[in-house]
This record gives sequence, C-alpha cells and structure tokens, in this order.
Amino acid sequence: MAALSKPKIQPARRRSRRHTSPTLVRRLSRHTKVFELSARLSINLFLAGIALTALSRLVPHLQTQAAQLKVVSEAVDQVEASTSKLKSDFGRYFDPWQTQKIMQEQSGYRPSTERQVVWTEEKSAGPGSQTTTDKEAAETNPNQPAAAPSSQTPAVEANPGETTH
Repeated sequence: MAALSKPKIQPARRRSRRHTSPTLVRRLSRHTKVFELSARLSINLFLAGIALTALSRLVPHLQTQAAQLKVVSEAVDQVEASTSKLKSDFGRYFDPWQTQKIMQEQSGYRPSTERQVVWTEEKSAGPGSQTTTDKEAAETNPNQPAAAPSSQTPAVEANPGETTH
C-alpha cells in the first residue's frame, strides 16, 4: 500500500542571490544611459528626416495649388464683372422710363421734334488765324486767353440726311 501513501513534501529551497559588485552596477547604469540617449537621438533624427521628406514633397503641391487658386480667382472676377453688366442691362431694358431711349439706340428712330447736329469742317485762312468772333471775344474779355481757332462749326439739318454749310 505504498501507492496509497501520501507523497512526501519537500521544503522549497531558497535561491541564493548573487551579490554583484557596486562597480559592475555603476558600469551597467552608465551603459544603459548611453544606450537610451543614443536610441532617443536616432529615433528623433529618423522622424526629422521623415518630416523633411514630407515637406519637400508638399512644397511643389502647395505651389501648384496657389497657381490654380490664382487662375480660378481671376475667372471668378471676370464672371462677376460680366454678371454685374448683365444685371444692369436687364434692369435697364425693363425700366419703363428708358424705353424711348432704348428704341432710339436700337432702331435709329428720331422724333420729329428733335434736330440732328452735324459738325462740318470750316475752311480757314491758316493754322494761326482767328475768326472774327474769336477776336471780338478776346477784346471784350482781356482776362481770358483767346480761344483756339475752331476748325469745326455746327450745322443744323433742316431735314435728316441733308446738311447745310
């Protein structure tokens, strides 16, 4: 019945700690500080390199975006100018007070009460000569300089299409 007997429990052995010398601990702590410092420095340099690479790739992209923005803003300015002109024309065409003026512009119609003024060339004696009316005006108002000789005189048409000289 030895198989039914309880196994003997052996007491746990205590492990003995090795005593390390203080110089070995100091040497290891110095090496771990140097290792930690070099690891931090190498990781930071690696991250700085990645950041510079990313920036060098983003600068040309930024420049093309700025050029596209400039083109789009110029196009927007042109469209705004065109839109404002179209709005003013639209308002003008539907303004009841300006219908008569618009009809005259588009058809050339003139009412019978309006007379057309046509400027014609006047034949003068020479480039420095004054007409009698210019001389009289200079004599009556000495403070005002003499007017330049007029090379055109207005002629009023009696009938549209016919000019009088």
